[in-house]
Amino acid sequence: RNFFQQWDAWWFGRVPPHAQAILRIGFAFYLLVEAATYLPFVPAMFSDHALTYSAWSHLMPAQLQPLLDPPPVSVAWAIASLYVLACIGFLLGFGMRFWLCVLLLLNLYYWQVSFFLFPSSYHRIYFVVQSLFLVSGADRTFSLRMLRTHGSFYAWELVSVFPQRLLAVQMTVTY
Repeated sequence: RNFFQQWDAWWFGRVPPHAQAILRIGFAFYLLVEAATYLPFVPAMFSDHALTYSAWSHLMPAQLQPLLDPPPVSVAWAIASLYVLACIGFLLGFGMRFWLCVLLLLNLYYWQVSFFLFPSSYHRIYFVVQSLFLVSGADRTFSLRMLRTHGSFYAWELVSVFPQRLLAVQMTVTY
């Protein structure tokens, strides 16, 4: 019985959120820097002026093809701007789950619009990490959420360690 209690506490215990929050800030900052490196090349990489093509839009009904084909340059810029805004929202921990949903959807969209022609292998890891952050409490300290709800950027609430453990397993298996 003692083994099972320890096992349960190790996987599902409640811990301070500082490690997850620091990882959130570092990962979001990395995503922001990566997005900034793509910004000068948005028309050449993600628009209808690019050497990209939709992987499977030809299999969709004609009404859905404009959603899946590379967009005009102005729309590509709007989508890239939304991506940068989502990275900033995730970084600041303000509406973290909303901005993570936006990032996940945009990652799927960029994957569809020939992101697989570019550095794609680690983008799969991004998807897993963002999914784990979605169920974590990484915005429970060092975030605008805590500043708004508790009046201090440094306030914190206990969170489950489970997403942190899953992330450790994922990184161990990957590397």
